[in-house]
Amino acid sequence: MNLSLDKRPDRIFVLTCGRSCDSVDFLPFLKNEYVIAVSRWAFLFKEHPFDFYYVNDHHRLIPMTIQYGGFDTYKDFMASDLVTWNKNYKKDEKAFVKYDIKRGKYTYTTRPWASKSLFDADFLNENGVMPTERPQDYFKDEHFKKYPVQYTGYGSATRVAVDLAYFLKFKTCYIMALDAVSVQGGWYSRHITDIAAPQSSTQPTVAYSRNSTFSTHVWRGRYSLYKGFDVRRVVPKDMYDIERKEVDNPQRRVFKTVFYEDVVNDSPAIIDEIKYHDWVT
Repeated sequence: MNLSLDKRPDRIFVLTCGRSCDSVDFLPFLKNEYVIAVSRWAFLFKEHPFDFYYVNDHHRLIPMTIQYGGFDTYKDFMASDLVTWNKNYKKDEKAFVKYDIKRGKYTYTTRPWASKSLFDADFLNENGVMPTERPQDYFKDEHFKKYPVQYTGYGSATRVAVDLAYFLKFKTCYIMALDAVSVQGGWYSRHITDIAAPQSSTQPTVAYSRNSTFSTHVWRGRYSLYKGFDVRRVVPKDMYDIERKEVDNPQRRVFKTVFYEDVVNDSPAIIDEIKYHDWVT
């Protein structure tokens, strides 16, 4: 298992697929951080390999790569020994068989969707005390295969990746490229659209925001269950200037937010002018 053991042990970054961080050069910065890359970042695994991956909805992704390009890169990623979790979904399993997708040694699946266990404290904490001072001590196959990561039902792939950050026993999870307002130019970061299959055959550059990710139902429950674990959304200052124009945007209230520039300078202060929900910790 080719995982670095000498990066900062106190924090991990969940890299989602949006455009809100495209104004800054974040990929060189993340090279030295622990990262869980979500879904289409898999297409950049050769140029920008990350520590962990969560990939969602293969049954939709595979036909798109065949139609628009990227299928060989996708197959190479899936067959690699990168540490990856995939959605446990019958349609995905059928697609793996149909298209002869081989999976690497350190590829894991999430648990099937079950609404009752989504808010069950014992379920979320069954893998032992979290977080720890050195999550790296648990970077082992025997631990990874036991993580009760539950696939998307509420909260989108971002929720799954944040849960995974929790199971990996980190103290702080920074979510990057999570668009809280509609960003002109499309659904996905330019880094992804430059190399990966297009998001849609129609209107590929329409302004878009990920509404399901900000489900108050999900995150209110999650904040009450996470133990010793902080979740922060990261946004560059210029993007925040755009966001703040939508004063009453409810999505901004779900995650305490910090500036990307402050994270890079190791001085991440919570932006206190946002009226966060009272249950956001």
